[in-house]
Amino acid sequence: MSIYVSSIHLLILFQDKCRLEHLTPTTLAQAVIAIQADIEWRCVRALAAALHVNALNQHSKFISITIKSEAETYANAVLEPLETAIQALSSCTANELNNDKNNSITVYQHDVTSFATADSEFDEVESFACAHFHLPANDIIAD
Repeated sequence: MSIYVSSIHLLILFQDKCRLEHLTPTTLAQAVIAIQADIEWRCVRALAAALHVNALNQHSKFISITIKSEAETYANAVLEPLETAIQALSSCTANELNNDKNNSITVYQHDVTSFATADSEFDEVESFACAHFHLPANDIIAD
């Protein structure tokens, strides 16, 4: 949470261009680096959320392939509903797995939006910094 708050603070600072003009080059360069680090973190977080959705999908496929036939055997043997047998064998219901997947998709969508917004705002910050340092827009400020 503190990374997110500090990133917002830096972005607010960059929106006030009058204040930016009075920063030292070192301070301005470090602010750009800090915002870039936050964007990289958001990208990795979005990627992790996507990988979690994929893991849940693969888990769901595994349950469908390996347990369904066993569950049908158990259901026929003890005359219990198929869903009960699946739950007993997989430690969760199909609905719980589906809910986990839907929640992970929501988290992924939020993380991707957060990353895209921060990346767009960074482009503006980088343009300002390059203009401030009189650099071409495609130069990278190194730490």
